[in-house]
Amino acid sequence: MDQNNLQRTDCCTTEIEFPLQIKAVVIDLDGTLLDTAMDLAFAANKMLLELGKPELPLATIQSFIGKGIQKLVKRSLTNSLENEPDPELFTKALPIYERNYGENLYTHTRPYPGVVDGLNALKKEGFQLACITNKAEAFTLPLLRATNLLDYFEIVLSGDSLPKKKPDPMPLLHACKHFQIE
Repeated sequence: MDQNNLQRTDCCTTEIEFPLQIKAVVIDLDGTLLDTAMDLAFAANKMLLELGKPELPLATIQSFIGKGIQKLVKRSLTNSLENEPDPELFTKALPIYERNYGENLYTHTRPYPGVVDGLNALKKEGFQLACITNKAEAFTLPLLRATNLLDYFEIVLSGDSLPKKKPDPMPLLHACKHFQIE
């Protein structure tokens, strides 16, 4: 047995054939398929204005994106990556942000250059495609529809589709089960 084809597991050594056969491709949404930063930032600044707070520069809000909408709202309220806002203020701010984002979901959001060509190439090669994101389904599906990307995916899992979200492996394992692959 070739040493390069061995994989150590807890109980034994098994042979793995290389190259690995890839059957499915899982792709994230924000910052991977779609450039959503301007619409996320617009909603954050609109929220800040409604709360009587000053707007933040686009670059600042863009640096706050990642880890979901709740983190973005907290970071925008405190103008900090780590500080926590007053809980009452956060409770008031979150629905304002969600409303503003929902109203401006795809004003500027577009697929990144090459995304459609890449998805077409993957489909042409016969790969099964899944989109797994932490964005709520209420935003995910309308965004995929508006950008004409929804039909590329056999399964879309949003942050509220399952009891756990990324980085927990549950969404990935669910997609694998859907595709009947290990």
